[in-house]
Amino acid sequence: QMWARMELIMSNASGHGVELGVRGVAVCARFAKLTCSGPALVCAWQMFRAVPPRARTPSVYLEMMGALGAVGNNEGVVGLLRVASKHGLIPSPAMLMAAIEANPDPQTVLQLHAQLPAYPK
Repeated sequence: QMWARMELIMSNASGHGVELGVRGVAVCARFAKLTCSGPALVCAWQMFRAVPPRARTPSVYLEMMGALGAVGNNEGVVGLLRVASKHGLIPSPAMLMAAIEANPDPQTVLQLHAQLPAYPK
């Protein structure tokens, strides 16, 4: 029922020409993470893909990684780290922690960490 209300809000916003952008992605991804909802994840992913890569923020990547991890898509989490890096974002410690939490193979995360640019201290 909660997801139905969420969908109604998003469709009303869209119907009124309101662009939710990265904020909408973050809200939808957070909802997907908290509820482990597949439909919410699909919606968040579609919204994420609609946002131009240069407009995506580290926090929206983090929310998407959390949502993917919550539904067990560990490869998607690691993939998002690579995508963020490819688009010029330096993965934050929180993003790396999300990848570690989502990935049962710590070696994969450590290898990825070694390949990515370092986050400034």
